[in-house]
Amino acid sequence: MLPYSYYYNSECSDLHATQTAEFDFRNEPKPEWAGKFDGFFANAVLLHAPPDVFENALRNIAVVLKENGVAAFSLKTGEGEEITLEKMDAPRYFRYHTEAEIREILSRLPFEIISFSSSSSATSFSVPFPTSTFLSAGF
Repeated sequence: MLPYSYYYNSECSDLHATQTAEFDFRNEPKPEWAGKFDGFFANAVLLHAPPDVFENALRNIAVVLKENGVAAFSLKTGEGEEITLEKMDAPRYFRYHTEAEIREILSRLPFEIISFSSSSSATSFSVPFPTSTFLSAGF
């Protein structure tokens, strides 16, 4: 079984993958990343973060974005949390979010919601990325 900390590690790169680095989104970003990225995309990553880690990760994302940078991420819709063994044969933590909860969290951070879409199984914040420097998160 992998330690839970494994699931917080993300690979970060620019759009052309000329620079890559591993990043634990619980930690503050490297000082040289401050204001460097036009966009941040995290598909099915932040949904594994408990509430305190989630808000801190969003705060860290704001630090690395350039002025007018864009963050896009997907979450699971609902309330509460669970640990499941489905799909990866290892325990995975999931935190569910309501639209009102996400709007409240983002109102405390330097973000403006550009697009918000929701289905019965997922909530996503998505926008096009017409830029060249990009920070992605995944595992």
